[in-house]
Amino acid sequence: MISFDYKDSVVIVTGGASGIGKSAILEFAKAGANVVIADINMKEAQKVADAAKSLGAEAIAIKVDVTKEADLIEMTKAAVNEFGRIDVLVNNAGIANRSSIFELDEANWDACMDINLKSMWLATRNVLKVMIEQGSGRVVNLGSITGKDGGHHVGVDYAASKAGVHVLTKRCASDVADKNITVNAVAPHAVNTPMAAGHGKKGIEEIIKKVPVHRLCEPEEIAALIMFLCSDAAGFITGQTIHINGGTIMVD
Repeated sequence: MISFDYKDSVVIVTGGASGIGKSAILEFAKAGANVVIADINMKEAQKVADAAKSLGAEAIAIKVDVTKEADLIEMTKAAVNEFGRIDVLVNNAGIANRSSIFELDEANWDACMDINLKSMWLATRNVLKVMIEQGSGRVVNLGSITGKDGGHHVGVDYAASKAGVHVLTKRCASDVADKNITVNAVAPHAVNTPMAAGHGKKGIEEIIKKVPVHRLCEPEEIAALIMFLCSDAAGFITGQTIHINGGTIMVD
């Protein structure tokens, strides 16, 4: 039987101050986890920490620039110092734009790759050291439908970074598969978050027209999938990208 009982588990979510990250924090908090909100926006991160505490969780907010390994090392140390272990890492921090290959400049390409892809490598390798030592752990990376279909409605840098996330997930999973640690990714279509709002009302309407279930995904639905992948019921699932897109694409 699937149980989302995370009592006394320790969960880190990067980009946890808003959107999918915020929803994941609050759902884990409801399930009894101790949560770490890692975000560059400390004001909003603290609000999420306070909300998690109101649900009965222990929570800390940490200011983290995910492009800097020093910050991610401190994030890992802070979680261990506060709670003694790390059971779950959700690599959620990300940015997006809608630039074509001709419109995109090198600085924006580098920023997208650093935040969306490089940060996952850096965060994962630091947290995995803790998980290996304690003998267990779960890592979930935020991918995207664009990593599969090329993302005609998003920037070329975003689509490329998310394809990289899916491959990084496989490679990291293979390195720790024999250590009671799983590494998976979730790949949503457009989610009802501030990032999606950047498409504008008309843009969102056009996206919804192409979704067979005729709506956006809700962040709580992504959070539920993340929680399943981090549960004991998903212990035999690793190296996978799980698509959650309302039937927009159906993959083998």
